[in-house]
Amino acid sequence: MNHDVVALFAVVFTLSIPIIAIIGWVSMELKKKQNECEIRKSIIENHVDAEMAKQLIAQTDKKKSVDIYGTFRAACVLLGLGLGYLVTFLLGFQNIDNVGFWIILACGVGVGLLISFFIQRQLEKKDRKSETQEE
Repeated sequence: MNHDVVALFAVVFTLSIPIIAIIGWVSMELKKKQNECEIRKSIIENHVDAEMAKQLIAQTDKKKSVDIYGTFRAACVLLGLGLGYLVTFLLGFQNIDNVGFWIILACGVGVGLLISFFIQRQLEKKDRKSETQEE
């Protein structure tokens, strides 16, 4: 392939990633708003008492905070990727055609995910303990 074609493909692909991410985020937010509106309408139509309505709305709010560690996980993956690249640099695998280069990068990402998993598990345990002590 011509290098110009590859470069053009890389630029178009790189520019399309944030556009697709924004479109996906907007569609998810619109779906969330629609679901919340449907829940509130059904509460009003079915004459649900105030205590039950609070529980229904609290369940939807709880679902929002399910993945509060997403940014942390992404940061650990990027740190693992950077450390993997550092290892490839120190071992002399600068050629991206070398399989060892990609294996070491993949291992760095795996180590980052593993570290984020254990830290997230510890933080969730701490959150559960503090929730039980508050009750």
